[in-house]
Amino acid sequence: MHLPSVISTLTHLDVLPEKNWGELWNDRETLVRRVLNGGSTVLAKDRPVYIEGHGYPETVQFDISYSPVRDEKRRVRGFFASSTTQRTG
Repeated sequence: MHLPSVISTLTHLDVLPEKNWGELWNDRETLVRRVLNGGSTVLAKDRPVYIEGHGYPETVQFDISYSPVRDEKRRVRGFFASSTTQRTG
């Protein structure tokens, strides 16, 4: 079991996630598009992610949250992503 971790990032539309998120993009694209196109916050509990972080492969369960970041005209210009985990499966 892992110690709890929190990962937070702010993504601007000039740096689209599909260029940086690698294999995560296939799983997360629908959720991110909902934030960017619809302007609503998205929450997902126990989202499985396959990683090789300690010299061996494992699936880690993440709770994720994506929230829109708006400019002064209330247009969505990016999103704030937060992920937490403390479970492995």
